[in-house]
Amino acid sequence: MRNTAKVIDLDVLRKRSERNKAREKKKERDFRNRALFEFMLKTGLRAQAIVDAKFSNLIKSPQGEIILRYGKKGGEDALIGIGDKQNTKLLDYIKEYHHFAGVQSDYFFLSLPTNARAHTPITTRGLKNIINTWGVKTLRDKKVHPHAMRHTNLQKISDTHGLGSAQKAAGHSNIKTTSKYYTKNYVNSANMLDKEW
Repeated sequence: MRNTAKVIDLDVLRKRSERNKAREKKKERDFRNRALFEFMLKTGLRAQAIVDAKFSNLIKSPQGEIILRYGKKGGEDALIGIGDKQNTKLLDYIKEYHHFAGVQSDYFFLSLPTNARAHTPITTRGLKNIINTWGVKTLRDKKVHPHAMRHTNLQKISDTHGLGSAQKAAGHSNIKTTSKYYTKNYVNSANMLDKEW
């Protein structure tokens, strides 16, 4: 059964994204948060994979796709496409963020510098704190957390491309795990009939 408590309204996310676009060039925090937001929403990775994302883990496929190697839950390596030769927007945005911040780091996402320390890779706790500052809530009005972005991504993939695609994107070895979280417990027959008639 689908747990809508963990999904974020895509309209709310789009509005948040547009608001960030207007502010992003002014502060490092806004630029980083926009890059983080886009990366999380487009990849659906778990929090640990997000904070561990590195430029040195990028691979180019023979077809020109840009692939990120990351650690799955349980320690196995997995791959996820984050662009191709025509669409490098996501990766370019992360590189722009690094250029704007004036840093050279292998890690995609970094903490803000303080008087006591320079940029360091963000932690999962830091990621959660960043997301909490966004002021976004789930469909059941719960505070958003990193995994909610994953649920939103995978629900959208399941709705548009089917459960098999969602399973592959989630990295689940068994489709039953995917169906437990991303199968709707209802059918919108009125919507189906409108398209048929």
